[in-house]
Amino acid sequence: MVLTVSDARSNPHDQIAHAVETLGKSKDRLTVFVAIYRGRKLIKSVNEIAQATGMNRVRVLQEGKRLADNGLVTQNRLAGITAYKKDAFYSANKGKILRLVRNGRAFAKFPTKTRPAAAPQTITLRGGSGSGLE
Repeated sequence: MVLTVSDARSNPHDQIAHAVETLGKSKDRLTVFVAIYRGRKLIKSVNEIAQATGMNRVRVLQEGKRLADNGLVTQNRLAGITAYKKDAFYSANKGKILRLVRNGRAFAKFPTKTRPAAAPQTITLRGGSGSGLE
């Protein structure tokens, strides 16, 4: 059994950034992500996702595998059919992830541990007699 070692509480911004980068500009992957995280149902089968998105099963499996490999969902078997389970962290932050996927400028400004936001600093120099700045 595989044990996930990512800690959402220690680096939530990095995990959100990872989700945004994984979804990237792929419309199909974004569509599958939205279909999995829509509604209250925790686990959705490939057939349910394909019906909700209008995509064929093979394409849903391809994009679902990509999401599962990157830790955005968990791949399971439900009555002998491949299914995908929501992750609690990404479910709670779905709105922020989708906003950053759709707005590249906002994502560029999004601070993470590996890409912290640099706070602009203003330095004021005051000169006077005896200050050595003459």
